[in-house]
Amino acid sequence: MREHIWAIAGAVLCMAHAADAAPSAISAVWANDGEDKVTREELRATLGPRHVANSVWDGTTIRQFAAKNEVVAFNVILEAGGAQASGVSVALSDLVGPGGARIRSNPNRPAAQLFNYTTSEVELFYVRYLQIKGLGVFTQGLYGIEPQIPQKLRLPRVGGVYGGGWVDRPNHDHFYPDIAVPLELVRGFAIAAGQNQSIWADIYVPATAPAG
Repeated sequence: MREHIWAIAGAVLCMAHAADAAPSAISAVWANDGEDKVTREELRATLGPRHVANSVWDGTTIRQFAAKNEVVAFNVILEAGGAQASGVSVALSDLVGPGGARIRSNPNRPAAQLFNYTTSEVELFYVRYLQIKGLGVFTQGLYGIEPQIPQKLRLPRVGGVYGGGWVDRPNHDHFYPDIAVPLELVRGFAIAAGQNQSIWADIYVPATAPAG
């Protein structure tokens, strides 16, 4: 199957500024595959690179693998550790493969063309956040299922027994990434101090793309 695999390696470009702050208030940029939901309050990369190592991010580059006619995705997290970052914009250039083959990125599509998939194989999304204020009635009190709940929301365990209420969960009332808005509709944005912003990317590898 090697001849059918594209290795996608790219860098997402980010620009930002902050009034009365350093030239760039973005304290860190990193990525994951989107399965790990990074709450808006987390500043993992600002704390150190060991907190963000994963299969997609090697510390400097985003790497994904895809077969022809497949869509792959990644999530970029921009952190504003010490000051608000304003005027932030994100762009992804064309990805160039063997013989100059391109996976096209068209970030300047007008709103009326957002669902015209004949002009771009790349889609970027600005992610909005949803505050989680509790678990469903079915889940509450069923401590036997706690190991299935993400650790950041799992009750503390004392003497081998899970116990406590909603406020005892580490990430209670935090804001989780949920709503994806086409980035063409959010040309510039701000990131509050002590928060992060996710940008989601979908990349389609054409069926006609040469292997490489």
